[in-house]
Amino acid sequence: MPPPVFGQLGPYTLTWANAATGEKGEMRLSWICNCGGSAPYWMTNVPLAPGENRIAVMMRAGLYEQNAEVVVTRQ
Repeated sequence: MPPPVFGQLGPYTLTWANAATGEKGEMRLSWICNCGGSAPYWMTNVPLAPGENRIAVMMRAGLYEQNAEVVVTRQ
């Protein structure tokens, strides 16, 4: 088993926008860890409209950004 890793990560900012509802949200993560292998994770509720919901997600860490998009269908 690897030794624990000590560190402070972040702050990270994650934003989401649902094109179907027009709603947006933001989360911030400042993670101080004494982690022996468990990674941080994000959890939030994104309100969905019936039908197709195109959700854009952007994560920012300092000067770096990463974008993704997912389509969720609510029946």
